[in-house]
Amino acid sequence: MESRRLGGIMVVIGILSLPACSSFQKIDMSAEDNSLDRIKTGSTIRVTKKQGEEAEFVVQNKDQVKIYGDKEQIRLADIQKLEVKEINNKRTFMLTSVAVGVLFNPIVGLGLVLLSYMFISP
Repeated sequence: MESRRLGGIMVVIGILSLPACSSFQKIDMSAEDNSLDRIKTGSTIRVTKKQGEEAEFVVQNKDQVKIYGDKEQIRLADIQKLEVKEINNKRTFMLTSVAVGVLFNPIVGLGLVLLSYMFISP
C-alpha cells in the first residue's frame, strides 16, 4: 500500500516537472550555420517582430521567406527576435536526480535501519 502511494507521488512530481524541462532558446537570425534548421514543423516558437509585436505559436510549415502557424504568417525579414522551445537536458537531469533522491533516500534509509535492527538485535 505504501509503495503505491509513493509511486503515485513520484508520477505526480514527474508530470508537474515536465514543463520545467523545456525552455525557449534564442535563435541567431544572422547566423550562417543554418540556425533556422532548429525550427521544425510542430515546434513551439516565440517571435518578436521589428514593430514590437509578439507572437507565440506552433509551427505548421516554413519556407525560405515565412514561418506559418495555425493563424500566423510571419516573414523572416520582419523578425527581430526568434526563440524556439527546446528540452533543456541539464535541467531535466537535475530535476530527475532531485526527485529520485527525495523519494528514494528515505526508503533506502528506512530499509538500512530495519536491516541493522535485524542483524544487531540480541
